[in-house]
Amino acid sequence: MSGIHITANHIDLNYVDSDHEKELEQPLHCDEAINNGNGVVVGIREPPEKSHESPMVISDQRKLIAVTATFSVFSLILTIALLLNVKSSLDAKQTQPNIVFVIVDGLGWNDVSWNNPDVQTPTLEALGKDGVILNHYYVQPTGTATRAALLTGRYPFKIGLQHINNGDTVRDGLPRNRYILSELLKKLNYTTHMVGKWDLGICHEENTPLYRGFDSFYGHYFDSSSSFTHSFTDKVTGLNGLNLYDHTGAVGHENGTGINELLLRRIHRITHGHIANNPLFMLISVDLQELSTQESERFNNASSEIENEELRNRYGMISGLDKFVDDVKNHLIHSGLWKDTLLVFSSASGGDIDIAEMSNLPLKGGKGSVFEGGTRVPAFIHGRSVVKRRYTNNEIIHITDWLPTLLSMIGEHRAAHDVSLDGVSVLDTIKHGSTSPRNGHIYNIDLENPIIAAIRHGDYKLIETDNSTLNVDVIDKGNHLVDYNVSKPVTALDASTKQLYNVKDDPKEEIDLFASQPEKVIELHQKLIDSLDEVRAPLPSASEDDLNRSYYNGVWVPGRC
Repeated sequence: MSGIHITANHIDLNYVDSDHEKELEQPLHCDEAINNGNGVVVGIREPPEKSHESPMVISDQRKLIAVTATFSVFSLILTIALLLNVKSSLDAKQTQPNIVFVIVDGLGWNDVSWNNPDVQTPTLEALGKDGVILNHYYVQPTGTATRAALLTGRYPFKIGLQHINNGDTVRDGLPRNRYILSELLKKLNYTTHMVGKWDLGICHEENTPLYRGFDSFYGHYFDSSSSFTHSFTDKVTGLNGLNLYDHTGAVGHENGTGINELLLRRIHRITHGHIANNPLFMLISVDLQELSTQESERFNNASSEIENEELRNRYGMISGLDKFVDDVKNHLIHSGLWKDTLLVFSSASGGDIDIAEMSNLPLKGGKGSVFEGGTRVPAFIHGRSVVKRRYTNNEIIHITDWLPTLLSMIGEHRAAHDVSLDGVSVLDTIKHGSTSPRNGHIYNIDLENPIIAAIRHGDYKLIETDNSTLNVDVIDKGNHLVDYNVSKPVTALDASTKQLYNVKDDPKEEIDLFASQPEKVIELHQKLIDSLDEVRAPLPSASEDDLNRSYYNGVWVPGRC
């Protein structure tokens, strides 16, 4: 592998010009992704050589014919029996579907054709309408927090990831004292791959994908990068460096090749090299801006009648995303995996209204906010595992629900009864359209400046904000766990500005019911207060010193803080 190879105590700069086109066309088997524990990827195992045995010679021709005829009948019977047994075994194995989860940063409510006919997303709409469109589906205000909630099944404020701002670099990442979704699926014999953006901890190798249950990783450890140069510019230090990795090796020879083409090459290798003995889990995590910048011009003609150039570029990007998902689907079809694949598509946050003002209409707010426009996003599920299909589901479903739901779908029901999870299994809701066991959720609790907390229970939503600085006492519990002294946050929330909405009848959050329904305000406020003892102090973003240590000869290198 070309690039930087990282071992426990050594970094080896090894940019080697190679015929990488041939390499990328080769199927990727899980053997390629085996890591020896020191950050070095083990190479591909060569298939065993075929053995050649000498044929048995029988001199008596008549005896040979008789023996051959008898053996042929016996072989035919035995072969039929074996084939029936193999088919039965394969049918039993197919009870565990392949799972492909596509999560996209920054795709707003108004950015898909089933919510906005001006947008052209024929692939996404066809898949959604053939499966189940999730109409009341919620994520976290930012992509990093959403990916954390997906993989842990817990609210980010319980693991210190509630205060990540756009562009911040996550330092310590997901807690290492709990299994995440990829690790649990790996224990259940899934082959696991991640393609795209990680951005869930860079200071310790143990926080990176190969140490968190993924057999392979291709993409960015840090935040989003340039679509063609694959470089990341840190806003704290101003340093710009390469941010494209294949397993643990930096990829330095793809400057000028679009990121969507590179990701699709890797997805082709994964799907065509997959060994059917184990089901496949593939997490595809992409950023709309990064993925589709190169597609804007190519697909702009599809929206040429729109005079607003900024809006036309936006719709071009979205068309590029739709083409990307279509290519992913075709790779699954051509590799024979599609019929047994459960596809989940989800935005990771509302659209960024600073970039695309209209992307969340008619909902209020956007990426980074707890208003509906920042958290209620497009999503659907597609596959044979879904019994009731071709309809729009209006039950409340939250990003944390996927961990227990997907495990329940493959027959592992213990997570559905894990009270430490915030996610609940919505298996029956998704498969049969039954009522969701979820009656609401906490959007976020962030007690840093500005203080903001929001909760939905039933039809009502309470938002509490306080722009003053809260100097809370903290209790260091070690192992990156820091608790608040909860007395000061309680006081701050008591004094906060409050807004109450009936988001079922008023999804645009236009009518504030704070003055007219004080009893509902008190009820939801108390639910937030009751949750404060589980709020962890936010994990720090990577400091300037951390980032300087992570920058090595023009390359961002994880595990060096």
